[in-house]
Amino acid sequence: MSNVNGYRARWQGREFEASPDGELLRLYVSAPEPGFEAVQPDRYRRLIPARDAEWYGYVRTVAILRGEPVVVLVEREGQALVEYCGELPYGPEWWPADRPEPSVCWAWVSLVELSDPRLERFPAA
Repeated sequence: MSNVNGYRARWQGREFEASPDGELLRLYVSAPEPGFEAVQPDRYRRLIPARDAEWYGYVRTVAILRGEPVVVLVEREGQALVEYCGELPYGPEWWPADRPEPSVCWAWVSLVELSDPRLERFPAA
C-alpha cells in the first residue's frame, strides 16, 4: 500500500504534492526538473497560479480494518498507524487504540490486516 495524505494538485496532466500560497500553489518534486527550484536536498518547488491547476485538494488514504473504515496515517516496516473513521464515537469494542483525545481512535496494525485501500479526494474550497 502506498500511503498518500495531504494536499495535491494536478497540473499539465501530472499530480504533485502541493500547498496553497494565496492565489498561488506550490508544487513539489523530489528530483530536479525544469522550472523547479531547490528548497532543500531532494525537494524542489515551483509556484503556479492556482487557477492553472486542473485539480487541487486534499487526498487521504483509506482502508478497511476488520470491517471498519480507517484512515491510514503513517506506514513503516510492514505496519500502519490508522485512525478509525466510522460512526461509533469511541470505535468498535475490539479497537486496540490509543486515544490522544476524546473520540480519536488510533492503532498500529499490520499492513496485511488492511483491505480495500483507496484514495479519497476532497476538492479545495
